Amino acid sequence: NRDETYLSELKRGTAQVVLAMHALNRPGLPHVILRSIQDSLRSDGIFFATLPVLGGLPELQELLHDFDSRADLHSLFIDTLPILLRPFDLLSERFPTVNKRSFRHRLRIRDANAALRYVLACGGEARRILLEPEKAKTFLEFTAARMTKNQGYLDFTAESNLYTCRP
Repeated sequence: NRDETYLSELKRGTAQVVLAMHALNRPGLPHVILRSIQDSLRSDGIFFATLPVLGGLPELQELLHDFDSRADLHSLFIDTLPILLRPFDLLSERFPTVNKRSFRHRLRIRDANAALRYVLACGGEARRILLEPEKAKTFLEFTAARMTKNQGYLDFTAESNLYTCRP
């Protein structure tokens, strides 16, 4: 929300580069954000956007399901499903040149507290459930036990797409 406000404060056509890291998949905001970005970019500017690939983070999804079958990490995406299903089309409506690169990355977590912070940052139903103090404590114990079984760490792999857009 602060980023959107900042973009709207920029003078039209003054931004050389705009980077949106997983910002377009916020409910209700993608068209507003894209309009602000498009207005703020110089004619020779460049816009980079990253979006998660739907169904990513399979290990984290499995861990959460094993912990609590209600903890659906991707429930946050219901409002933004059209954006995640057709991001190239959405970006192409506003930018004449759009290129896409896919990448996969792995996050190795060696601390149950870090795993909890990561899940809370992801949002969705999992965040809502784990905001309850007793559930968070149980999740920490559950995750620590899972890490012990797995040589002291958990790996979470994620897939994202990077879109490069030019006016």
